[in-house]
Amino acid sequence: MPHAPDRMVHFPTLAAMRPPSIAKAVAWMLLIGIGIAAAILALAPWVQTASGKGQVVSLDPSD
Repeated sequence: MPHAPDRMVHFPTLAAMRPPSIAKAVAWMLLIGIGIAAAILALAPWVQTASGKGQVVSLDPSD
């Protein structure tokens, strides 16, 4: 909805505001999303769920 120029005179701060560019908005959303995902992955417990047959080999005989 466009604002009438005669009404914008009464709101100088609103007239000075510009909407953010789409690239800046997408960058912020990606940054926040990656931060949230990293926090969830860092705080989530990791559990081994894959089973398999194998042999444990120590490369250092003193282990």
